[in-house]
Amino acid sequence: MTVYGVARRPVACEPQSLEEQVRAWLEAQSEAAVLWLAADGSVLAASAGALSLLACDDTGMPLPPPRVDLQVAALKGSCRRPCRRLNPAGASIPVEAVTLTLPRGLGYLQWIEDRSDEDALRSGLESLTARHQALTTIAADALVAVDGHLRVVAACSTARRWLAAVNEPDSLALDRLPLERVLRTGATVRDLEVRLDLPNCPRILMVSAGPILGPHPSGLEQPVGVLCILRDGTVAESRSRSALSRDAEIALSRRVLASQEAERGRFARELHDDLGQGLTGLRLLLEQAPDSPAVAAARRCAADLLQRTRTLSLALRPAMLDDLGLTAALDWLAGQLRDQSGRLSSRDPSQAGTGLLTLRITLGEERFPTEVEITAYRVAQEALSNAIRHSGAGEITLTAERDAEALTLTVLDNGAGFDRDFLDQPSTGLRGMQDRAILTGCDLEILSTPGRGCRITLTVPLAADSLVREALP
Repeated sequence: MTVYGVARRPVACEPQSLEEQVRAWLEAQSEAAVLWLAADGSVLAASAGALSLLACDDTGMPLPPPRVDLQVAALKGSCRRPCRRLNPAGASIPVEAVTLTLPRGLGYLQWIEDRSDEDALRSGLESLTARHQALTTIAADALVAVDGHLRVVAACSTARRWLAAVNEPDSLALDRLPLERVLRTGATVRDLEVRLDLPNCPRILMVSAGPILGPHPSGLEQPVGVLCILRDGTVAESRSRSALSRDAEIALSRRVLASQEAERGRFARELHDDLGQGLTGLRLLLEQAPDSPAVAAARRCAADLLQRTRTLSLALRPAMLDDLGLTAALDWLAGQLRDQSGRLSSRDPSQAGTGLLTLRITLGEERFPTEVEITAYRVAQEALSNAIRHSGAGEITLTAERDAEALTLTVLDNGAGFDRDFLDQPSTGLRGMQDRAILTGCDLEILSTPGRGCRITLTVPLAADSLVREALP
């Protein structure tokens, strides 16, 4: 049996009108705030985003926008401008409204974007710039802040002067700054060296930039802008060079000081080994010569020259400082000063006040690095010599002790003292002690009042793991 098909005409669907399409589209907008406006400005429909963002009237529709938006849109086809609208709580909020004209006299569509966060950001940045303005005059740095679209929202006068574009003085040349990277990654950039070929910009800029965080629909804070601080890198470079120059000068002075000490040691050995030995041989020859007044005088002269040679050799560099350490060298120094001045030297503190040079040394046989021992010895030598020769003191006390951090040497006298102006005289031994202390990284304190004596304290920092050496056998 043959079955014949029956042809059917397709059923035609009613086309959806433009008005229905607009309404359906609005209903699908859950996030965006969009209004459908009639020609007279009344609200025909609103998206869910608009209903949650804007205040509504008694009919439940958002309040109509200003007429100026519609007038401009009617003339130009579209209008975009910032304005303020009321939110459901009745507060005025900043928004940006974009109005488009619909065809066939259907009115207008208006998109409304909440700018509250951006407005708060701008206000905060302007306030920050105002507070920072006083600092820029002192610290010679500059501040620039941009929003999420890399538009400048705040810039101090220094930044505007440095970054002024060549062909557009009102624009800022920001393309070499790491703004986009900070905004994209949220990472902070510190002291990035940037070189800009701009008329008023320093040759080198040191740039530090960090993200400005703000709320995000996800509930997490996201970068919404960048705060950038610019410093004149040529100033920092100059300071760095000056610091390096000072370090080089100190290093050179320390080498000179070490060379002087080495020369002192060499001269001391030559005096002892060469001249001293020659005088000793001469004295022995004179002892074998027949007695006569001339020979006796020659013997006395040779003995005196030999003693002077030995004294000079030890003054240049006492051998016990290298062989036995600081304690032995200070004891020998006190004995030499006693012989020269007639002042009695004692280690007994009970005899204080009797015109003594009193020693209070608790170092024992402990050894220190050569530089430490030489510095302490030279300061003690100069301080004791000054006190004996110039102060007229009845009592002088030398104290040497150490703790876990430092070696401390103090020379105290009850002599005439001096005022601060005396320290500024370049020829004084006090100035030499200060220079030596600075070059060796020590701290030297000089306290004195006219008529009330003087106290000189040398503090030598000690590294716990390397400075102290074992006593020599």
